[in-house]
Amino acid sequence: MSASEPEDPSIHASTRATPTSPVWSDATPEAWRAAAQRDLHGAPFDKKLVTRTHEGLRIQPLYSARDWAHANDPTGAPGIPPFVRGGTTLGAVQGGWDRREERAEPEPDALNRAILDDLEHGATSIDIVLNPAVSEGPGGASQSGAMLLCVDDLCRALEGVHLDGIVLALSPRSAFIEAAALTRAFAEKHGVSTGKARFAFNADPLAELARSGKLPAPVDAMLDRLAVLAGWTAQHLPGSTAVRVDTSPYHEANATAAQDLAYAIATGLTYLRAMERRGLGPPVAARQIVFRVSLSCNIFLAIAKLRAARRLWSAVLAACGVPEEARRGRIEVRTARRSLTHRDPWVNMLRNTASCFAAGVGGADTLVSVPFDEPLGAPDAMARRIARNTLTILSEESHIGAVLDPAGGSWYLESLSDELAKAAWTIFRSIEDAGGMPHALRTGLIAEQLTESYAARLRDIANRAQKVTGVSEFPLPEEPIPVRTSQDPRELAASAIARLAKRTVEPGSSEVVERVRRETWSTDRFDLLTRALRAGVSMPELADAINTGCEPTRIQPLAPHPYAEPFERIRDASDAFAEAHGCRPVVCLVPVGPSGEHAARLDFVTGFFEAGGFEVRATSAAPDAAGSIEAFRAFHAHSGGHIAVVCAADERYPELIPQLVPMLHAEGARTVVLAGRPGDHELVYRNAGVDRFVFMGCDVLETLRDLMHEEGVLP
Repeated sequence: MSASEPEDPSIHASTRATPTSPVWSDATPEAWRAAAQRDLHGAPFDKKLVTRTHEGLRIQPLYSARDWAHANDPTGAPGIPPFVRGGTTLGAVQGGWDRREERAEPEPDALNRAILDDLEHGATSIDIVLNPAVSEGPGGASQSGAMLLCVDDLCRALEGVHLDGIVLALSPRSAFIEAAALTRAFAEKHGVSTGKARFAFNADPLAELARSGKLPAPVDAMLDRLAVLAGWTAQHLPGSTAVRVDTSPYHEANATAAQDLAYAIATGLTYLRAMERRGLGPPVAARQIVFRVSLSCNIFLAIAKLRAARRLWSAVLAACGVPEEARRGRIEVRTARRSLTHRDPWVNMLRNTASCFAAGVGGADTLVSVPFDEPLGAPDAMARRIARNTLTILSEESHIGAVLDPAGGSWYLESLSDELAKAAWTIFRSIEDAGGMPHALRTGLIAEQLTESYAARLRDIANRAQKVTGVSEFPLPEEPIPVRTSQDPRELAASAIARLAKRTVEPGSSEVVERVRRETWSTDRFDLLTRALRAGVSMPELADAINTGCEPTRIQPLAPHPYAEPFERIRDASDAFAEAHGCRPVVCLVPVGPSGEHAARLDFVTGFFEAGGFEVRATSAAPDAAGSIEAFRAFHAHSGGHIAVVCAADERYPELIPQLVPMLHAEGARTVVLAGRPGDHELVYRNAGVDRFVFMGCDVLETLRDLMHEEGVLP
């Protein structure tokens, strides 16, 4: 199957009336721009008021009907193609959101308690994240992920859970067909009605390849397994889905919103083609796919991202000949990992709230709120409770889902959605021209694109144009990091081995495994997997059987890059230094002149250096160089700090710096930093002994790293 060139993916939406009364007669965009330019006093309008995104989009400060090309088009309503404004006519107004909780407790009993607690307190579906040990055996156990190694383990994990009232989802890594067979074996053993049960098996081999860099078989073979599972699910489980397109590996590697969308639809098209090769028609195959989208806390861009995703997928399905009513895409939103910090993790609650708000406004079908302490390890009970309640408050108290299409008719959001869709479509077409998503992953094309996008974002993070609250902005260097403990993988492996030893293995199970090993992929082989598991065969044994003779696929995995990572690494080094030496490296601020002249600069440089883990102290303000040097002499004698930062008004510097800086060096300052831009005086200031300049827009990371290196904190 190949997608023909659809129409230009512009987003259609209904509009709001433009005021025409005399009160508004002079309030034109031109009049506003003229007034704004007067208030800018000659500063460039485009530089001061136009925002540029990492997608290359230009965000204007004001939008009107003139900015929306389809302002007079009455089409485009919730539930109407191209589904920009929602996949269903009533959206969340009628049924609300599916509030999903991820669970990754390794031990089945602990997992069961966690699932029951979530369902009792507001969750409507559960996503069980599987441990690598499921396919690799107990020796491959990691600290996180459910170790469901046989049917008995799943029975213990789901004891007391009524599957007819929830969606049970799996995050199975590469073992998706084995995990689906395990779930089927459990359902058959307990008499779960296939008509009522709703499962999400979430086969997604390309996401696993991107994340881990490996698959147990060639990509084509994994796609064949995906298609077999999708065909069986479509036939036997009408309320379930087999396939998920998860772009979180790309998002965590700092994909732009346009790249994220392009990779999503390119992957979805790959899976459609695989299912068609197995005889599944495009309309049926499309219903087997759910998109999982990660959202950061840029609210407007996140809303536009969901709207554009539905528009793009509708365009792909239209090109594949899918009828209009079957082109609606289902979207699951997970709050983004890359936005979360392990320092000042409490701010993560606000980040997650912003992401969940955007997901609700943007029309997500399923929402997953990540516990705020996830970067620290296994989340604690309070963090999970807050994650659940975030969705409950937004839904039940804030009534976000009670408003149908709240973003519709916003000229800004309509235009942003349209421009984002066009940018993503261009990237998608380039991937198709290069051979499709599997080829783009194997050849490193995706990695190259993400390297470029991360380099651009890192520049903004480094100069704090993109701020990370609590880390690069408003840091608290002495605030302790909450400690989260996890079980030792060796203990988990020993426990799993003990459980496997107690399971009942039916006679003849080894013969079933041998048949599995010899069979080619078909529904019959999937039936054999289920039969083997019901007979007591373990998941690792089954994985070994189906992967026998397969050549593994390996690529360089995509490296995740949390926003806060560069600053947190420096802070981690500072913490280690403080633990070893009993103190942190010290920076001395040397203010000169009245408080009104240097107060703002003191605040700026304090945050600047605390973001790197420095202890920042300030001498008493002095009126001139002589007074300042006396204050610094006393400070240096007491603290031994070797970094001095001069803070004064720009007007004082030409006279002050030639006097003060040589004296600071003479009194023991190894490095003298000037707070402010040097302008035309840079050469004079450097000749006087100024080593560095710090100001708004400078490379904060480079400065902090260099100074920490000089202090012996970084190698």
